[in-house]
Amino acid sequence: MKLVALVLLLPTLAFADRVLVAEDATWDCADDPVVTVNAGGSTFTFTGACTSIRVEGGDNQLTIAGVKRLSITGASNKASVDAVQSIAIVGTDNAVTWKGKKPTVKTVGVGNRVTRSTAKPTADKPAADKPADKPAADKPKSAAWDCAKKPTFHTGDGAGSYRFVGTCKKISVGGGENALEIESVDLLEVGGGENRISVGTVGTIDVTGAGNQIRWKKAMHGDKPVLKGQPDMNTIVQVR
Repeated sequence: MKLVALVLLLPTLAFADRVLVAEDATWDCADDPVVTVNAGGSTFTFTGACTSIRVEGGDNQLTIAGVKRLSITGASNKASVDAVQSIAIVGTDNAVTWKGKKPTVKTVGVGNRVTRSTAKPTADKPAADKPADKPAADKPKSAAWDCAKKPTFHTGDGAGSYRFVGTCKKISVGGGENALEIESVDLLEVGGGENRISVGTVGTIDVTGAGNQIRWKKAMHGDKPVLKGQPDMNTIVQVR
């Protein structure tokens, strides 16, 4: 059974106040209004009034009654929130729908969508929570991906295992808790969190998620690969 962690943090403490371990979880913000989600491919429901919800990872679905600050670092996350004051996104292909008063919005990355929900309070889950233009995930989980036949790859899934042979043009990982073994890639994009990636030769590493471990052997150009995004929130090291 795949387990992911919902880590709850008090704003004045540097350690976790409470940890809930579940594939899908419901949290009452009356118990703790400050929450960090570090997961991939999971579903979370928040009731009550939250102060802050931070999402680190990819391919998660969130339903939120109310929050002052919603921040997302990762890719392919979807959130539906009834009331929110500010939304900040760093990543790709995230979708947030909101109701009520218009929040302040800041986004960094491509393919992010922040829109007002057109659904009535009694209606079913709004269609905007299911964006039609979300990229379909490739899934070479049972065999090696041949970069000579298809040089680009994308996944928004979590907890997968992938192996790539040859030289890929671009590999994009939006989900979390994946394990990747890559022979060679020009551009490695990581929008999710807690991924473990081993790459032989790489040109550019663009990481907008957090908590990823990326180990590389050779740079495609020069002594080191080009680093973009927020590499300081991840572990990126050269191995021999």
